[in-house]
Amino acid sequence: MNGRIDTFANRLNIAMKKNNINQIELSEKTKTYPKHISQSLINKYLKGKAFARQNNIYILCKILNVDEAWIMGFDVPMERTPDELRGQNVKRDSLGNPIVEIPILGTVKAGYDYLAEENWEGTVDIKKGDYVYIEAGTLHAAAKGSLIFEIEENSEVTYRFYDFDRIDKNGKKRPLQLDKALMCLDTKKPSSPEPMKQDGDNWYRHRMYSVKHFVKESVYTNNTKTVACATLMSGEATLSSGIKVTPGTAVLLEPNETIDFGKYEFMVTIPQYGFRL
Repeated sequence: MNGRIDTFANRLNIAMKKNNINQIELSEKTKTYPKHISQSLINKYLKGKAFARQNNIYILCKILNVDEAWIMGFDVPMERTPDELRGQNVKRDSLGNPIVEIPILGTVKAGYDYLAEENWEGTVDIKKGDYVYIEAGTLHAAAKGSLIFEIEENSEVTYRFYDFDRIDKNGKKRPLQLDKALMCLDTKKPSSPEPMKQDGDNWYRHRMYSVKHFVKESVYTNNTKTVACATLMSGEATLSSGIKVTPGTAVLLEPNETIDFGKYEFMVTIPQYGFRL
């Protein structure tokens, strides 16, 4: 797998010249997508003062008809593969499973009484009640028996290593993007678990969201100016409206709205900007 040989700023400049489009025109075209990219931000991209986030890269590449990995500076063809054809050229075995070519990095013991660990970058052991902030660009999978409350950032681009043979609306298996997924993978970023704090003012605040685990506190009032999502984690609760709530059920709370889950534990998640309003 070839690494980066150019900058995002230079590749964007090349793509714009190829399409004979200026900053203002490019910004105007992005208005047809869910996320509008301003001309001033495009100018920062071209000057190397900012690097586009994943959803903006997708929009720019769709408009300019270039490959996402190429525009990020990687040594791959400039031509973009249409979304509907992605994953069709992946090598597969006789059962239809994707084949990933992995370079030989050394010898690996195999057979009875041997555990092949030479090429492992490491694993993260978690236990009940742990909180893990998973860094962008890292590969993660839940082991059997895991119950996970997952919060993730919106993204219009997802590169799949494996998809559990899920079927799309046309009855076909959803495509995998192994080459691009491997290119984006960063095995050096650590994801460290920690026992999750409970009750009080123990909010976990990150760039995009805040989350809190309620165990002894049964009542929550949304004191922000945006919606909050309360999810029951155990037991069965009956809300004041008479609605019965089971584990895994999420309830959206408007500003100043209160919910009482009784004696059962629950999680509350809020968009991070809600604390700044």
